[in-house]
Amino acid sequence: MGIPLVTVLMSVYNGQRFLGEAIESILAQSLQDFEFIIIDDASTDDSRVVAQSYHDQRIKILTNPENMRLAASLNRGIHLARGKYIARMDADDISLPQRLEKQAAYMENHPEIGVSGTWLECFGDMGGVWDYPTDPAIIRTGLLFQNQLGHPTVIMRRDLILRHGLFYDPDYIEAEDYKLWARCARHFLLGNLGEVLLMYRWHESQASRAHAMLQQKYHGMVCRNELGQLGIEASEEELAQHLAISFLEFDPSENILTVFRRWLLRLWEANQTSRCYPSEVFQSLLENRWHRITSNANNEASPLFQ
Repeated sequence: MGIPLVTVLMSVYNGQRFLGEAIESILAQSLQDFEFIIIDDASTDDSRVVAQSYHDQRIKILTNPENMRLAASLNRGIHLARGKYIARMDADDISLPQRLEKQAAYMENHPEIGVSGTWLECFGDMGGVWDYPTDPAIIRTGLLFQNQLGHPTVIMRRDLILRHGLFYDPDYIEAEDYKLWARCARHFLLGNLGEVLLMYRWHESQASRAHAMLQQKYHGMVCRNELGQLGIEASEEELAQHLAISFLEFDPSENILTVFRRWLLRLWEANQTSRCYPSEVFQSLLENRWHRITSNANNEASPLFQ
């Protein structure tokens, strides 16, 4: 068996309920030049049995001796991957038939991009399309506030990941992907293909919903690192303000709008000195954030930049 174009990498922990659908969506891809690494993270249900029921030579099933969690499992898979590209897949989602073909073509046509994702459509307990930005400059700048790539949609250049030692940080529980993309952005461009190529299952047992508080904590740690790139050493109070702006979670008042406006202008001034982000793109990002803040507060505030 030759070297595949794509390694599909999935970690599963007690995911037998939806695992079959996820595996079948990969086996049904229009691009068939792939290997499929499935890591059973010491499941206590029949996840391994489900995976073993698919008799396809491209599937490689590994079992962790103990539960290592997502980041460590994916790092193990990255080390074992042989493909030019590594495509992520979660055990409860569904990849549309042309996902791998279109993502591999995108990466082939954009050699400057090291990691990219796609749009995704939610189904199950919640609907809607998550239409991530597609411009690399906007993606890089947007990481100051929020994750800009849908983790289960991502495809990566394996050689760049290994060359720069860009692995998931197991300490950043539920934000290991956000931390990784922020690190990647310091070495190469990130992109998104503006098309829905994955169905994202929204259900109560998802890890990201079960550990929302942990996710916000480590999200904040990534934001603190990104603020450091601007030359800002944020206090706990300032970081809380930044997270409130990021998640648009706050009690609207005239005072809080004043505080948020002051913070956004401070970010602008810091970037004028550090030149961390393209000035025009950064200004647009801050104006967009300010618009969303005032809209959420039902307030027709003055423009951010006068």
